[in-house]
Amino acid sequence: MDKMQSDIEIVRANRGLPMFADKPVVGPDTYEPVGPIAVNVFPQLQKLLDLRK
Repeated sequence: MDKMQSDIEIVRANRGLPMFADKPVVGPDTYEPVGPIAVNVFPQLQKLLDLRK
């Protein structure tokens, strides 16, 4: 939340000036689980999805 507030303050301070975004990341659109629940549940869900094929 602090980072978002900081970003909003930067936008407000530079109002009226041109803003530039970073170039989009080009690469595969993949999901990488990082939380403990996702790390444990995602492989099981993938197995279920593979069974449907």
